[in-house]
Amino acid sequence: GPGLRYPVQFVYRQAGFPLKVIGEFDAWREVVDHTGDKGWMHASTLSGKRMGWVLREEVLVYKAATRKSPPLAMAEDGALVELLACGVDWCRIAAGRLRGWVRKAVLWGVLAEEEF
Repeated sequence: GPGLRYPVQFVYRQAGFPLKVIGEFDAWREVVDHTGDKGWMHASTLSGKRMGWVLREEVLVYKAATRKSPPLAMAEDGALVELLACGVDWCRIAAGRLRGWVRKAVLWGVLAEEEF
């Protein structure tokens, strides 16, 4: 629940773990992760940096937002990536020094209709 009087359900140990905020109460945010686990976290423990998970095996990362562009790398299922920008069908991602584009449909952490 939204407060210190509620028991801790789970602990995220990885920085940058992508979470979706689904509710707010005062300084608390109700979040859900890619497995469907829900809970409340204090807003100060969350970052505004957009992160995502690659949800499919062997996802090609392209130089530009088209399959005609040269592939730069292959992302594996479960890869954690920073979401830099998302359009209608493609998202620009960063992972370490790699910057490239992947299909939005292979990512958890961005809504299908969302663009930024």
